[in-house]
Amino acid sequence: MPYYRFEIHSAVTAPGMAQRIQRLIVTPGDSWWPRIPGVTAPPFVGTADASHFQLRRDMGNRNSLRPCIKGSIDPIEGGSRISTTITLSPEVIVFTLAWLSIVGVVAIDSLQSRLAPQGMAMAGVFVIGLVSILGDFYFEAFKARRLLERAAAMSDGEATSSA
Repeated sequence: MPYYRFEIHSAVTAPGMAQRIQRLIVTPGDSWWPRIPGVTAPPFVGTADASHFQLRRDMGNRNSLRPCIKGSIDPIEGGSRISTTITLSPEVIVFTLAWLSIVGVVAIDSLQSRLAPQGMAMAGVFVIGLVSILGDFYFEAFKARRLLERAAAMSDGEATSSA
């Protein structure tokens, strides 16, 4: 199942990095739809404290495929290290495994019982489902990484003005 782990090293101190991540978050319940055109909202929903954070991208809708982002902020010499793990939610993993298992079994059974057209169609559904889940996950994971890297790389003036 989709899993993505990375670290970001920043010259910003751990408390400063925690503040920058907190500025990227709208608290759960404060996110609303529709968005007002031209108004920039924080890109994440979740919680953060001085050393840990749990986030999801705020897409303005209830997309259950949004990756879960968990991380820690650790002080290191000369700055901080942000260790991040991105996964799908447990509910989505269970549903996806069950769905892909059923489709896969039907595809194999159809192919073995000489129902090649139905088997090929089910194999296609399996591949499309797998590619859709993985594609959406990694697209959003890479986007979340870019947003966190940008926050870590901002100068203090940029970090203050973006809040």
